[in-house]
Amino acid sequence: MPADSTAARPGRRLFPVAIDEIAENDPARTWASIPLSSTLSHGYRDISFRAFANAINRAACFIKTTFGPAAHFPTLAYVGKSDMRYHILSMAAAKTGYQILFSSHINSLAAHLNLLQLCDCHLFLSAEGVDVSDILAARSMNHAVCPELDELLDPTPAERYPMAKTFDQAAQDTFLILHSSGTTGLPKPIRITHAQMAANDQITQLPEECQCGGPGFRRINPLNATAGRLIVPFAPFHVISAIILMCFTVFGKTTYVFGPSDRSMNATDLLDAILYGKGDCIFCAPAVLEKYASSDQDLARLSSLSSITYGGGKAVHFKSTTVFRGSIRFKDPTAASRQTVFQTFPHLNEYATGDLFAPHPSRPCTWKFAGRVDDLILFGHGIKFHPAGIEGKIQHGHDRVQDVLLWGDGHQQAIALIELTEEGLRDMERGGADAARLRSEIELLIDQVNVEAPVIAKLTKTHVVFAAREKPLPRTSKGSLRRREAARVYQAEIDEVYREHGDQMGSMMSRVH
Repeated sequence: MPADSTAARPGRRLFPVAIDEIAENDPARTWASIPLSSTLSHGYRDISFRAFANAINRAACFIKTTFGPAAHFPTLAYVGKSDMRYHILSMAAAKTGYQILFSSHINSLAAHLNLLQLCDCHLFLSAEGVDVSDILAARSMNHAVCPELDELLDPTPAERYPMAKTFDQAAQDTFLILHSSGTTGLPKPIRITHAQMAANDQITQLPEECQCGGPGFRRINPLNATAGRLIVPFAPFHVISAIILMCFTVFGKTTYVFGPSDRSMNATDLLDAILYGKGDCIFCAPAVLEKYASSDQDLARLSSLSSITYGGGKAVHFKSTTVFRGSIRFKDPTAASRQTVFQTFPHLNEYATGDLFAPHPSRPCTWKFAGRVDDLILFGHGIKFHPAGIEGKIQHGHDRVQDVLLWGDGHQQAIALIELTEEGLRDMERGGADAARLRSEIELLIDQVNVEAPVIAKLTKTHVVFAAREKPLPRTSKGSLRRREAARVYQAEIDEVYREHGDQMGSMMSRVH
């Protein structure tokens, strides 16, 4: 029987083992609270660690019965609803010796298939009511439907399924597979090991007393900041939910308050979760908070919270900014084990984040995030997207297109600024059939590009702005587009498009019926 337990020091704790021990020693402790229906006003029910551990054991038995004993860590993919089955299955897969892959709902079919290919995945789970027919038609896999959540949460004791390995034996095993956002093409798998999960565990144990920010600076301990009923409006396949929340709930005193299972959680749902789910702290993107700032009524509803944690924002550029080199691997093995990025990328000794920071005007050793060097779009719903791939496909897909710039900072939906060649400009200026034909051809091209684009970046014909001859897109001395300046030049046109045609992204849970 594995020697590791919750009594082991932080950095040597395995989640499935810790969950089983809490279920044994403190079975009534609440792990999560889930809504009774998609209408949050219908109320919530709390899920204890006893119920959570029992559901994991039941899922482990289901995986073994359905797909057989694991040999050589086969990959098992799951696409489901926005509920706690993602967390149940990640633990069950670890117990049964499978690597589980969570492919985001916002991925295109091409992105799903690429991830499945790269992970050599031939086993596929989906939830009832989630449409994966296009994926199954395009790739031959052993497919099964996951039991309903209520079935997994059946209080009847399931057969116990212990974790077979100690921490040392399992440290370099893949805990789960997430993926990149597709910055330079299709998303690529990112393998999260038990060692990386342990590194996150160590980070939460760092002392609050700290001189790294100057005299009087205190480090916020995330376990203390989230010690309550925490609402996180991220999908369960997101790294925050799949990894960070597990540290908070298992090694801290956090209760995970879920949103509706059939859609992505919006600003209204979050407020409802505070009221009906008795949430007392939130962890969200800054754009969500900005929506509340203009409403006294919303601010009043937030006033009951004990803490608000936010991250993932972008700010305007300062006159003087510095590109931080990022993380450098410590030479000391103990210190290095706390650096999660090098657990994810063990071949690196330095990790460049690509972030720009500006110094505080008077306080030394204090910096403010001031933007990204790689021009990521940060949408209003908090998801980041690198537009270069889509821009390139449109630019090179038609001989009348000179350059393309996607914009969407702070918005739900992307806009394309398209600069035409001299020939394209003449077609537009002639009007009539020539202009109509060019517009039609570009719209057809965008339709083709949309096939492989994620939900967050799909373009509509109403959200295309053509640059005028007298107002070309601004460029650097090397000829590359100056993105933010271009958006400022066309700010009036951009605002008019959103005002006239709306600002609404397709559902991030679009596969859910």
